[in-house]
Amino acid sequence: MPNISISISTILVWCFSLLLINSPSFSAGGTYETDRLALLAIKSQLHDPSGVTSSWNNAINLCQWMGVSCGHRHQRVTELDLSNQRIGGVLSPYVGNLSFLRYINLADNGFHGEIPQEIGNLLRLKKLALPNNSFSGTIPTNLSRCSNLIHFHVSNNKLEGQIPKEIGNLLKLQTLAVNDNYLTGQLPDSVGNLSDLEVIRIMGNSLGGKIPSTLGLLRNLVSLNVAENKFSGMFPRSICNISSLELIQLALNRFSGNLPFDIVVNLPNLRALAIGGNNFFGSIPYSLSNASNLELLDLSVNQFKGNVSIDFSSLKNLLWLNLEQNNLGTGTATDLDFVTFLTNCSSLKALSLADNQFGGELPHSIANLSSTVINFGIGRNQISGTIPPGIRNLVNLIGFGAEENQLHGTIPDAIGELKNLQKLCMFRNFLQGRIPSGLGNLTKLANLELSSNSLQGNIPSSLGNCQNLMSITASQNKLTGALPYQLLSITTLSLYLDLSNNLLNGSLPLQIFTGRRPIDAVFNEGHSLHEFAKTALPEKVMEIVDPSLLIEVMTNNFMIREDKRVKTEECLNAIIRTGVLCSMESPFKRMDMRDVVAKLCHTRETFLGRRGSIPSGVGNLTKLASLDLGSNILQGNIPSSLGNCQNLNMFNAYQNKLTEYLDISINSFHSIISLSLGFLKSIKELNVSRNNLFDRIPKFLENLSFLEFLNLSYNHFKDEVSTKGASRSFVAECEALRNILLCAECRIKRIK
Repeated sequence: MPNISISISTILVWCFSLLLINSPSFSAGGTYETDRLALLAIKSQLHDPSGVTSSWNNAINLCQWMGVSCGHRHQRVTELDLSNQRIGGVLSPYVGNLSFLRYINLADNGFHGEIPQEIGNLLRLKKLALPNNSFSGTIPTNLSRCSNLIHFHVSNNKLEGQIPKEIGNLLKLQTLAVNDNYLTGQLPDSVGNLSDLEVIRIMGNSLGGKIPSTLGLLRNLVSLNVAENKFSGMFPRSICNISSLELIQLALNRFSGNLPFDIVVNLPNLRALAIGGNNFFGSIPYSLSNASNLELLDLSVNQFKGNVSIDFSSLKNLLWLNLEQNNLGTGTATDLDFVTFLTNCSSLKALSLADNQFGGELPHSIANLSSTVINFGIGRNQISGTIPPGIRNLVNLIGFGAEENQLHGTIPDAIGELKNLQKLCMFRNFLQGRIPSGLGNLTKLANLELSSNSLQGNIPSSLGNCQNLMSITASQNKLTGALPYQLLSITTLSLYLDLSNNLLNGSLPLQIFTGRRPIDAVFNEGHSLHEFAKTALPEKVMEIVDPSLLIEVMTNNFMIREDKRVKTEECLNAIIRTGVLCSMESPFKRMDMRDVVAKLCHTRETFLGRRGSIPSGVGNLTKLASLDLGSNILQGNIPSSLGNCQNLNMFNAYQNKLTEYLDISINSFHSIISLSLGFLKSIKELNVSRNNLFDRIPKFLENLSFLEFLNLSYNHFKDEVSTKGASRSFVAECEALRNILLCAECRIKRIK
């Protein structure tokens, strides 16, 4: 009987051990088989479309499985690396059974769900890297049991809750990277226990309160990044004595007060100080002159005032200086004296002094700034003087902004030598003279902004060489002559062209309606486009009109009857006659362009009214910023090609306020809502009210996640508006209005 009892006891112990081995909470000891079963359990919860884990089977040794590494001595799993493999699913708690694991890297995948608490069983773990996934839940508190952990990376996930105070038990931790999550609460005081800590990256959360003074105990700290949170209080004085610090990033928080006068005296290794987007005030400490290793200084969007007293001549490594949006300067002649010291910064790339109170003349010493400068901004100040020709030395300049100042003189020809320039912004100054023809050499130029000056002369035809131009604004000047036909060849010029309030005139209407250019070969022998059009009036006007326009008329069934043909000829005669009047050889006899526009509008009203349909060609305007056809008499179907206009932003020519909308209300459209509207994924406002639309309200409206305003009222729809599928940051309110069968208006308001 005793022998039988012993046998039963042995069996019970064996069974209990087997249960432990197969439990996700078991991690002590273990075997090769424990690791194999754990990995297979992990695989069972993965979504692996690329088959990365297809080798995880019984055919080969697990140490040869993709992403798995083993120790040479024990043949136990020591590393699990499935980074950047497009793997999804959840991380199984059986990961806690890989008791020899030292390294986990699942970065850049699609994992979701919580980080399993069983991670805390991995007592040998040194690195846990889970960034760029969709892990949710909280940071496991029992992670503190991983006493050998050196690197903890969980950035760019969906983690919530607080940073657990238990994290202060990870005494070997060197990297704490929990940035870009949804963490709240405060940075725990216990972080001061982590004497080996080198990197703190907690930016992009909703952490608040004050920075704990215990951070001053971290004598090995190299990088502190707490940007984009809700931290408040004074500049954390305790960190000013951490001599190892190289980066301090406090931007976009709620810090306030004066900066310590000796802020960098004990920070000899500091390379970056970024504190923009706070409420710091007072003067900029002169002691920053001692930060000889500084590469980046960003003090923007604060309330600093007074003169800039830093001696930049000692900051020879400076790459980036951003002082914009403060109250710096006193409006006096010496405000910009510090710029001369910046000429010693041989690697400078970006300099922004915009949105301050700087006065005095623009120093000609800017010509001696490093040729490495790519962005230079002085806009919205009180800076006077002229733009020095020496600006040609800034050969790598990409952006130059000098808008809303008091600059005078001419635009120097030297700017035309800046071959890398992409944005030139000089509106609202007192600039005179001509627009330099040399600007045509700037083939990379995308934005040219010269409005509200006193520029004169013709718009240079050489601008036609700038085939990357997206916007030109030169309104409110004294420009004369014709709009160069070369500008019409710039296919990228789709965002903005504003030449209003000038003295322009010329043959542009003739070019549009005849399809000919003044330099065409037919005009080489003393003939001109003006004479060509004039001699065609009135009997031969149909012969000189661009045939493609007549094809469009035929397509729209406009010339079915003879009376329609007569009306078309009369309309085209009026248009060509207007074109002739604005292209007279003598500038004094030319019709002003504002009168040309008025005349053409009158012609449209007289001969065409406002009735018609939306042409299918609207779909070719793929970069269209907005479309407003409201309060007309348009009829017919909404063309399916409208779905090609997927970049709709709003350009309101009257108030110049940008929104996103499509408004074709108060017309006579019929049939169902075109399915093409479902492709307008960026649309924020859709108004097709007061038409003759019928059938059911299409389901695709549910997928327009950016939609804020939807008006379908006064039509013939048979059902109600559904707001299912709207973005979670929106709520819907539906109200019934009087309609023939139904009026529906849906306003979707963003939750603040």
